[in-house]
Amino acid sequence: MFKELDTSGDNRIGIDEFAKALPYLEKWGVTIDDPDKAFKEIDRNGGGYVNFEEFVEWAEDQELDLENDED
Repeated sequence: MFKELDTSGDNRIGIDEFAKALPYLEKWGVTIDDPDKAFKEIDRNGGGYVNFEEFVEWAEDQELDLENDED
């Protein structure tokens, strides 16, 4: 999942990548109405990017399911 969202390949997700990934996240089981707010919640260390560990913690909390993705 993280690799799908990290389109730049720099091992972190920026707000632009996150906003563009909303359709993926919806396929995986979570709808986000306010991407900026959600991003700030996921970016627990306030670094301006979501790292792998932050994403994993959030994905587990949201119970994201890659198997719902038909791609």
